[in-house]
Amino acid sequence: SKMANMFFPDDNLFDSHCHLNDHSFDGDRAEVVGRASAAGVSKIIDIAIDIECSRKAIAHAKEHTGVVFASVGIDPDVIIPSSELFQGNLDKPEAFWDEQMNEVRELIFANRDQVVAVGETGMDKYWVIRNPDSKPTSEEVEKVMQRQEMLFRKHLELAVETKLPLTIHSRACEEDCLRIVLDLSLIHI
Repeated sequence: SKMANMFFPDDNLFDSHCHLNDHSFDGDRAEVVGRASAAGVSKIIDIAIDIECSRKAIAHAKEHTGVVFASVGIDPDVIIPSSELFQGNLDKPEAFWDEQMNEVRELIFANRDQVVAVGETGMDKYWVIRNPDSKPTSEEVEKVMQRQEMLFRKHLELAVETKLPLTIHSRACEEDCLRIVLDLSLIHI
């Protein structure tokens, strides 16, 4: 018998977290989706890590209607100085992140049939303190973690607003992420 789940009530096997939007799949994305379907994976959630990937995930969901779905958001890697996604983001003002989240919001509301979750988002201290290029000071680590928390809270607010599940990336920050998710003043239970 089939097992119900919160995403797809009639399906019992789906890939809840993949990155079909990554450029490494540009040559064989359709074949990957086909192989997954042939193996019994009835649905695939394409997880975004930034605005560009969010758009790509939605496009893939439209291309593979009923099989691929999108999760849209901004990964905490964008605020890790050693990450290739970083691009000086640590010093960008909160207003910049509000604009980014407004873009994510617009993508959700314009594509409700394709978007099934918000994220991936969360916090990652592991790669902050294991920066291969430098030894960050405790003040630098604290600044990075504060910015990640700010961005994570914005995703939580959007998930509550849109009534969508949240895809959380948490590495060496489990207690912090749990504290933030359980912040009753944020989620208004």
